[in-house]
Amino acid sequence: MGKSNYSVEGSIPDPSFFFAYYFNKKLLDNGIVISQLPTTIRNMKLNKETIDSSRILITKYYSPSLENIVYNTNLKSVNTFAEHILKIMGVEKEQDGSFDSGTKVVENFLTTKKIDITGFTMKDGSGLSPLDKVTTRQIAGFLLQFMDDAAYDAFYNSLPIAGKSGSIASLFKGTVAENNLRAKSGFLSWARAYAGYVTNKSNDVLTFSIIVNNYDCKPLEMKTKLEQLMLLIAELN
Repeated sequence: MGKSNYSVEGSIPDPSFFFAYYFNKKLLDNGIVISQLPTTIRNMKLNKETIDSSRILITKYYSPSLENIVYNTNLKSVNTFAEHILKIMGVEKEQDGSFDSGTKVVENFLTTKKIDITGFTMKDGSGLSPLDKVTTRQIAGFLLQFMDDAAYDAFYNSLPIAGKSGSIASLFKGTVAENNLRAKSGFLSWARAYAGYVTNKSNDVLTFSIIVNNYDCKPLEMKTKLEQLMLLIAELN
């Protein structure tokens, strides 16, 4: 309210068509006219149109590495990236890019890490679904077991750093946790969570997971309480 100019971010419902539409617009802006309106294979199938299988390669665009995608997903909390990571896991392991297939891959992976998944329920990749269920023991146990995984360093480096980056950039300034504790935060209405790693005063790397549901104080108060709890973990001998 009161602003004359502001930006809004939102997901694109049909990325392929958006690209075709925008590419066509750029061509028109430069005096290049194409004979037909922009479309996509998906739209042509929906409209039952004949699809020409011949293609002319114009250019290639290579995706960033998975390590880079995971880094940005965790550091910036990009929910769309998280959803697509779940689905591509389904494609790679189950030949199906659905939420159910992606969840099956996650459950199988947790089992290989000897994590008891009793009560574990996953309905999306970002954690926004109110149907998602996970215990702190499961998260902390996974973080502990994952330390022996070949991908641990890439995962660890993707987590926000206390007092430095991401959602915990403003926390733990001037404490033993600053530039030490690494954690991913989660926040929904009446639910707040943190999970990650911290090196204590005895130089032991500890894993921790905290989830608070249906608290009766203000969100900022709960954030402060959890910050105090994580600091106590960092100060353990």
